[in-house]
Amino acid sequence: MGAAVGSFTVNIARADFTPPTVVSAAFNARYEDQVILRFSEDVSASLSAADFELRQIVGRTSFEPARLRLTYDHRGNRAILRFDGTNTTGELTRGLYQLTIRSAGVTDGAGNRLDGDNNGAAGGNFTLYFRKA
Repeated sequence: MGAAVGSFTVNIARADFTPPTVVSAAFNARYEDQVILRFSEDVSASLSAADFELRQIVGRTSFEPARLRLTYDHRGNRAILRFDGTNTTGELTRGLYQLTIRSAGVTDGAGNRLDGDNNGAAGGNFTLYFRKA
């Protein structure tokens, strides 16, 4: 006598080898100083203020990660970076700034590192220059 064999379904997910990228980035000083970064996919589990480097170009002032406040909007894959500025208002002083995201610490759910320089391969830091008027 043979044993009855039931049917079953196997779902095989495709492997994710595509690194996340920064789709858009902009400085906004409308209500409070902030940079809004939109990513191609969710990087919230790995993204932290320590992945950012902010410096003022003239004067070469660098901001410690502890002075950066990061929130993440999962619906839009948007990171919102606010600053504890050099004055009591929490805003940046006037000048030209360079914001860098270090790709080594930023990954998607599959472990792919950020493609910061947008060349199609994981790695390379993302850099945004902006002016606080």
